Amino acid sequence: MALQGSPKKLAEDISKGYFYVTPPYLKNLSAGEFKELYNALRIVQRDTRAIVTTNQEDTKDKYNLTRSLRFFNA
Repeated sequence: MALQGSPKKLAEDISKGYFYVTPPYLKNLSAGEFKELYNALRIVQRDTRAIVTTNQEDTKDKYNLTRSLRFFNA
């Protein structure tokens, strides 16, 4: 079973709760796919922990800024 789409987007969906990871799903992944998903989850975890604010608007602005910067640097 191949990963559909971007592993980073899948990791973001997992972190937001839109996609559940179950043991049968993980068993269907090859070693390379599992490693790719694992690395993407680590990147999303790092990015999530880097955002530290108390105001919801600040978090949203910082998230949008990060996305914009990544788009222009790609």
